[in-house]
Amino acid sequence: MRTLFPVDYPVNLQEIHRPPAKLYLRGAWSPAYERQPAQHRFLCVIGSRSPSSYGRHVVENLLAGLRGYPISIVSGLAIGIDSLAHEAALTNDLHCVAFPGSGLGDVVIYPPSKRPLAERILSHGGALLSEYPEDMASHP
Repeated sequence: MRTLFPVDYPVNLQEIHRPPAKLYLRGAWSPAYERQPAQHRFLCVIGSRSPSSYGRHVVENLLAGLRGYPISIVSGLAIGIDSLAHEAALTNDLHCVAFPGSGLGDVVIYPPSKRPLAERILSHGGALLSEYPEDMASHP
């Protein structure tokens, strides 16, 4: 696990109003981002925790159309559209960056039902990012 500071963030994240003072990174930025950061894009996909069949269809087809492009799919690892986006990205060999609602330690990743997905993201060269220390559990 690495600690990142604003100078380490992708340019767009550096430019937001009040970027986080630091982030914790587990895994890796995309090799395409490392080689050519100006050419790489980050697409955030977020949505309903109870998606319709149409919503599922849109996510799956949108991400299938991005196969082969230098892009990372960013989402929250939440139940619903967020995790569907990561699943579709993995199916289409796209890099994933997930922001769980917790620290990044195996036992605290939230939601617990998405821990296997977090492991798949990491095993496929993706990344988990959090503002929270490694062992910080999620709180309401």
